[in-house]
Amino acid sequence: MMLESQNAYLAAERATAEDLAAIADALAGMAGGLSDEGRFLASDLQFHLLIARATHNSILYSLLETTRNYLQEWIKESLAEPALAGPRAELSLAEHRQILAALQRRDAEAARQAMAAHIRSSSGDLQRTSRRSGSG
Repeated sequence: MMLESQNAYLAAERATAEDLAAIADALAGMAGGLSDEGRFLASDLQFHLLIARATHNSILYSLLETTRNYLQEWIKESLAEPALAGPRAELSLAEHRQILAALQRRDAEAARQAMAAHIRSSSGDLQRTSRRSGSG
């Protein structure tokens, strides 16, 4: 999603200390939820929504918020394949850590690239899962 990469770029430039703390809390929820799928998924979704909010652009936040159900299902499906579930969740957590680190450094381009890499990685896993299950 190009929107998510742009959100990360702008959030790196515009996020307040409170925004960054909230994003870090969502990441901590993901880490604490590695063995609790519901918590992991909710924290993952929250992470993305908080980045959109940290752009301080209500239109960008609203765009992501309106796709919330799609995004939630997409995240869930990207982690659903039993063979990928543990490794995918661990990889996703590492990717989110890279995004947060770039945001905290205020490195907008690194934040954009980290988010784009995360989306590509998740999309690739989802496409492979869909092909294996015959739904893609």
